[in-house]
Amino acid sequence: MRARYCSRCGNALQPTSNSCDRCSAAAAEPNVRCLMSIRRVILMSALSGGIYLFWWFYITWKHYRDYTGEKAYPVWHALTLMVPIYSLFRVHAHMRVYTELMSNQRLDNSVSPLKAVIAVFISTALANVGRRQAWFGEITEGLAIAMLIGLIGSTIIVVWLLASVQANLNGYWQTVMFRQSPSHARIGIGEALLLILGLYNWYDAVMLVFSASYRTS
Repeated sequence: MRARYCSRCGNALQPTSNSCDRCSAAAAEPNVRCLMSIRRVILMSALSGGIYLFWWFYITWKHYRDYTGEKAYPVWHALTLMVPIYSLFRVHAHMRVYTELMSNQRLDNSVSPLKAVIAVFISTALANVGRRQAWFGEITEGLAIAMLIGLIGSTIIVVWLLASVQANLNGYWQTVMFRQSPSHARIGIGEALLLILGLYNWYDAVMLVFSASYRTS
């Protein structure tokens, strides 16, 4: 007797077919290590002083490229975050692409490209508080405090942005790769290097506030 339902997923079989279209499509999906725990994103963003944003833009754009097969350049995409004004357009494009992917799957999501642009703009502005004066003049205690406060504010915004968006992305990947059991992305060398650089930035910011000799060295 011919089966009416797929033994793997329970999906109704077509009258003229013995194979399940849903499982066949899932089997053909690329196995992309696309999940990242919210704890990991929060921890890495906080410890790196927000510069984890670069790695996150790189790796999530790579996941998009590897899964969809679209032409995309993750490294250059992440580096555009250093380009004034243009970086905001790339942030909007990044969020818009994933919003469209989730909408195509009829998934509710809280990702807002406009809010992401505003968040990155404010975060960048806070991260650069006092930087120009520090480069071309003496670093006073007041300036050092302002720079540390700016770094803290910038980091908080990045943590909020990446954690909220990643929660949506994890739900998307678990939906579209339901048969592949999507795995977590490994910690890469670039990610580790950004973490070390971020930890140094925290050290530098704190020492500038609490050590007069460090400010004048």
